[in-house]
Amino acid sequence: MKVGIISDTHVPGAASSLPPAVFEIFRSVDLILHAGDIVQASVLDELEAIAPVEA
Repeated sequence: MKVGIISDTHVPGAASSLPPAVFEIFRSVDLILHAGDIVQASVLDELEAIAPVEA
């Protein structure tokens, strides 16, 4: 099982989503662990589109 770990997902006001590099790096993980400091709940939705998320 491959696990991706991320935190401090401060999406700037001008951006509408996570940077493309996040999707590229996590595309092969089975689970994403978000270690905190979630500013926008929509970030979790974006990550869930890649793999299940535990936050």
